[in-house]
Amino acid sequence: MSASYTSKWHWGMAWVGIFPLVGCFLIWKLPESPRWFVQEQMRAEALQSLQILRKTNEVHAELTEIEREEATVNMADLSLFRLFTSSRFRWPLLTSVILSAAAQFSGINSVRIAKDEN
Repeated sequence: MSASYTSKWHWGMAWVGIFPLVGCFLIWKLPESPRWFVQEQMRAEALQSLQILRKTNEVHAELTEIEREEATVNMADLSLFRLFTSSRFRWPLLTSVILSAAAQFSGINSVRIAKDEN
């Protein structure tokens, strides 16, 4: 490899950060989520946000549906104990724990540290 190619690797790494950086500025222009307003019992703001998102004033049925869904979710009230003991969440939780443990025990961190020291 040429010296000019290997000395410009940081430009390739910079591309990874450009889209999140742009997103950090654009997020302030986005309206709040109507669902969040409903969760905070702010119905008028939820209605206004939904009207902005849908670009129409006919959103009352959708707002009622969101309120109904939130009421159903609140009735479920998932506890931490139930999260670990429920068969619905057992396999996804076990899979993520096993993958995390495998990554730690694989020794990849040692390889990365040794690579940086050389």
